Amino acid sequence: MIGKSRPRVDGVAKVSGGAVYADDLRLPGMLVGKMLRSPHAHARIVRIDTTAAEQVPGVKAVATGRDLPETFGILPVSQDEYPLALHKVRYIGDPVAAVAAVDEDTVRRALDLVEVEYEVLPAILDPEEALTRDDVKIHDHAEEANVERRVHLVFGDVEDGFRRAHLIRKDRFTKKGASHAPLEPHAVVAEYTDGALTLWSSTQVPHYVHRALSRVLGLPMSHIRVIKPMVGGGFGGKGEPVAIEFVASVLAMKSGRPVKMVHEREEVFLTNRGRHPYVMDLETGVTAEGVITAFRFRCLLDGGAYGSFGIVTLYYSGQLLTLPYVVPAFEFSGERVYTNKPACGAQRGHGGVAPRFAFEVHLDRIAEELGIDPLEIRRRNRV
Repeated sequence: MIGKSRPRVDGVAKVSGGAVYADDLRLPGMLVGKMLRSPHAHARIVRIDTTAAEQVPGVKAVATGRDLPETFGILPVSQDEYPLALHKVRYIGDPVAAVAAVDEDTVRRALDLVEVEYEVLPAILDPEEALTRDDVKIHDHAEEANVERRVHLVFGDVEDGFRRAHLIRKDRFTKKGASHAPLEPHAVVAEYTDGALTLWSSTQVPHYVHRALSRVLGLPMSHIRVIKPMVGGGFGGKGEPVAIEFVASVLAMKSGRPVKMVHEREEVFLTNRGRHPYVMDLETGVTAEGVITAFRFRCLLDGGAYGSFGIVTLYYSGQLLTLPYVVPAFEFSGERVYTNKPACGAQRGHGGVAPRFAFEVHLDRIAEELGIDPLEIRRRNRV
């Protein structure tokens, strides 16, 4: 094996065009499904009337939140999202209804006829504001304002480390959010026959989807099969169950025909669970030689409308941060808050990337202040 080139097991299929992705699938009698999305960042759903949409020729099934009344989420502690919004919407793009019809034009005509009455609520778009706005609750289960989770961990004697320091430096860094934007959008095909559901999905986590489908649809896991074809890029954005997997399934169950749903690019940006925006405060004590004596880190994560992987990302933000350096005393505080924006989740090394950037620039500044070469200060603190 060593020194020899090995072919990729999927290489020939991909370069020859033989690879099959979810959108390549065509089943007899297959319908097209699409979702109606909220135009409001935060609103209570007063009424949904699908009567006119159901009467459009070629429409075979219509679904609302009443058809999918169970919540889902990737973590046991983040089961906070409905496939179709049931009581209120929490970001512009939150899905509220879905239609399956014989072709895309028919679906669009039907969606235009769905009547939704909203009671618009104040929207919170800034994470600092989310920390203090007790008068606006994005989720009622949030115990404190719109804080999903607080973390405070201490390792070693931090105060003693700062007392012994020759230099203490403080810095604040911010990091904007980012979208995965895979070449392949999220795509699914659902088929329901003889009491059994088969779902083809561009997911990265077929077993999580299998379990979530069983819980939300009320079907035994033995009656569900999830198939993952080739995936045209995921990077974490397809690393958790997503609404179209449940919606396509319920539309197939209601219509008795296979249903395909493929996100448009705008929908990918709305639902991709991208990288969290961060606010980060760093305080480090070092000796005159640049050796770290104590380190304090606080971060605020803008989680968007739903939990997703957020609690994991929050913990990773502190617990991955000290390596590859020896830090004898470390204090980590963090919050992840809800805001009325698309939910953030797991993007490539989630929780490690933004804090790593902040700490490395912070260390460069300490080296400059002490007159030490940036490479040398790292050598002196390396594990």
